[in-house]
Amino acid sequence: MTSERQWVEIHLPLSSNCLEILSALLFAEGAEGLEERKNDVVVYFSRQRWNNDLKISLMEKLKQIQSGLNIQILEERLIREENWNEAWKENFKTFRLTERIIITPEWEEYKPGADETLIIINPKMAFGTGHHETTQLILELMDEYLQQEQSVLDAGTGSGILAIYAAKQGAYPVVAFDTDPLAIENLAENAELNGVLQHITAILGTLEQTPKRHFDLIVANINRNVLLDLAESFAEFQSEKGVLLLSGILKSDSGIVRKIYEKAHYRFIGQKNKNEWIAMVFQRKD
Repeated sequence: MTSERQWVEIHLPLSSNCLEILSALLFAEGAEGLEERKNDVVVYFSRQRWNNDLKISLMEKLKQIQSGLNIQILEERLIREENWNEAWKENFKTFRLTERIIITPEWEEYKPGADETLIIINPKMAFGTGHHETTQLILELMDEYLQQEQSVLDAGTGSGILAIYAAKQGAYPVVAFDTDPLAIENLAENAELNGVLQHITAILGTLEQTPKRHFDLIVANINRNVLLDLAESFAEFQSEKGVLLLSGILKSDSGIVRKIYEKAHYRFIGQKNKNEWIAMVFQRKD
């Protein structure tokens, strides 16, 4: 049985418009969850990671991006895992992500139509409930590019939502990795809720620790810096003419991401966008 984890909950006076720009920075700094509320934004950091140096660094970077904005932490408190999970239950309701994809928490019931795919999620502290634009974008692209019996790699799986969708659509094999033990635990729980646990191989570790094979489709909804670092490695795991879907990218970073991936044996195919976020599609060159 895993020991209970603890997080530091901080409240920042950020509007939804600011959050579109700043959430990538927050995740890059190690945030493990975001919750947008009426008057502020709640950000969760692991208790082990949060310290005064990180606090000072985070405030300085936020002020640099939003010049003239006086950002101060409104509230800071320690929370336990069980309290965080109860808060999610109050705010997470069934919703339609795309025309065909429905996301529901395990504590609600929804009967999908013949053309709908239902994904049941118990998010806990793992990123990926489908509410954020980055998750919506990449699932919309998967709806376009994913084919039955394709091999799929989910990089930085979080809650496992992408791997689960792939498995439910008939992809095989589906491999998902994450460096966070809680994410792998959450993936297993969510995969079981969706009846696809036996169809997904979960790897606790990095891409380099994932057994080598060539995948038809690679999906990655992670922050920009990690995506830039993984370009060459993704190419080594990608089959010829295989498709790569990337999300977690701000519009302002699209140029550098495209440049790095085109240098790493990929051809740019296209992109989708929502507000300040984009998801990009690449194809491995012969």
